[in-house]
Amino acid sequence: MARTEAVKGVVRSVLTQLFEIFVKNSLDDTEYIRNVRAVLEGVEKFLHNDRSVVVDPETVRDELHAFSKELWLEYAKKIREEDADEESGSQDEYYYDYIYNHGIYPC
Repeated sequence: MARTEAVKGVVRSVLTQLFEIFVKNSLDDTEYIRNVRAVLEGVEKFLHNDRSVVVDPETVRDELHAFSKELWLEYAKKIREEDADEESGSQDEYYYDYIYNHGIYPC
């Protein structure tokens, strides 16, 4: 269990750093979310190959995905509040998931 928590802690730190770079440099959402996906896929692949670290790599991936998604959703909410754009708020989660799965904004 301690190994699993260590892996999740390291990856959360990496995701947080990636998010800070995204915000600081005003990077495109698609670039950030594609990079998050690459990190999470790499973690999942590592965990599948080393079963001594964790029993269920998909659960770890899902937890880390939720963590990175929440970072982005909170930021999107903040930006919306600054722009007084209440309408797009209900679509933020859809956008994140779509970009995560397809690599682009929905048409």
